[in-house]
Amino acid sequence: MKIGDLETHPYADAFSLLVGDRWDSFRDDIKRNGLQNTKLHRYGGKLLDGRNRLLVCLELVITPEFVDHGSDEDPLALVISLNLHRRHDNPSQRALSALKLGTLKPGRPKKHAQSGGVSTAAAAAALGVNEKTIELAKEVVKATTPNVVAAVERGDLTLAAAAALGKLERDAQDAALERTLQHDTKPARGAAARAERVAANDEQPDARAVVMQAIKRTLRALGGTMRSLQDDGLEVAIHGKVLGINITVREAA
Repeated sequence: MKIGDLETHPYADAFSLLVGDRWDSFRDDIKRNGLQNTKLHRYGGKLLDGRNRLLVCLELVITPEFVDHGSDEDPLALVISLNLHRRHDNPSQRALSALKLGTLKPGRPKKHAQSGGVSTAAAAAALGVNEKTIELAKEVVKATTPNVVAAVERGDLTLAAAAALGKLERDAQDAALERTLQHDTKPARGAAARAERVAANDEQPDARAVVMQAIKRTLRALGGTMRSLQDDGLEVAIHGKVLGINITVREAA
């Protein structure tokens, strides 16, 4: 990819960019307090580290300082060191980064052994990810849609939750992803269990359960209450008013 006129290094692109609230907070902090870490690193003329900061610099018209590294240095060791110490990626995010690094084609090993090509196992070890997590990451990349993978890269979803969504047909996964992440300020926490439930419901939908959940969400928003009746009906109370509801489920004509 390119940021402004500068091409980014493939090793840098293995790590996801900040998005959403994390990006807004990052940009606003620099706008308020200035660029604290002013050094952006280049290797072979390509941006090896500092993509998020460079994006902010271009937006806020800030001039950063570039540090150029030569062929006698190991760009992989450098980018991993910088990212591990500064970023707060979870194991799921690091596993996807290791996979990306492992798919990079080698450069010219006789002259530039450090400049391209690294095994997934080596990248995983460097990023502190175990073999089981790497295998799960491979399964998720193979079985899920780009939107599901992107949610893991953002930190919104764990690999376990993504794998649960991967049990669904591909054309159902994105809608199930939205339901998995809905109404939660910290969607990664407990998302695996929610994804399992979403996947199970999508495989065998329960019309009555779907309606019940919709009523519950509405009542919570309105400050109401609900209790089940013996005849499978519902008694709903909102602002002192009581309403009896009976839900009948039948096959569509």
